[in-house]
Amino acid sequence: MVSEKVTIKQAVQKLSKANDNSNARLNALETKPDEIHLNLIEQNKNMNMNVPIEIVNVQEKIINQIETIQKRTKELQDTTTSKLEEKQQQWEQLTDNIQDMRTEMKKSFSSTINESFDNGQSDHHNITERRHHADIIIQQTSPMGYTTQTTRTIVIPPSTAIPTFNGNI
Repeated sequence: MVSEKVTIKQAVQKLSKANDNSNARLNALETKPDEIHLNLIEQNKNMNMNVPIEIVNVQEKIINQIETIQKRTKELQDTTTSKLEEKQQQWEQLTDNIQDMRTEMKKSFSSTINESFDNGQSDHHNITERRHHADIIIQQTSPMGYTTQTTRTIVIPPSTAIPTFNGNI
C-alpha cells in the first residue's frame, strides 16, 4: 500500500468515491445470481422441451418400422398359407389318384386271375405269382408307408376241373 498525505476533505471524498464504487459493484454482484438463475431456468426449459420432442420423433420412427415389419410379416404369412393350401390340394389329389389306381389295379388283377380260372388255366404257381406281383406293385404305389387293407378272393374252380374217379385203379 502506498501512503499519501491528504486532507480530511480529500480523504472523505476518496472514501465516498470508493464506497460508491463498492456499492455499484455490490449491486452488480447482487443481480448476477438472479440473472444466472433465470438463465439456468430458461436453459432447463429448453432442454426439457427438446428431450420430449426427440423422444417423440424416435418413438414415431420405431412405430413406423414396427408397422412395416408387421405388414411384411402378414404378406409372407398369407403367401405361405396360400402355398400350403395349394400343396395340400395337390397332395390330396395325388393320394386320390393313387387310391383310384390301386383300385383299378386290384380289379384288373382279380379279373385276370378269375379269367385264368374260367379258362381252365388253374396253375396254382402262376396265380400265386401274379397275385404276389400285384401286391408288390400296389405296395410300391402306396404313398409313404400308407397301406390299405387288402381283400383276398377265393376262387372256386368249376366242377369240370375237379378230378373224377372212373372206377379203375
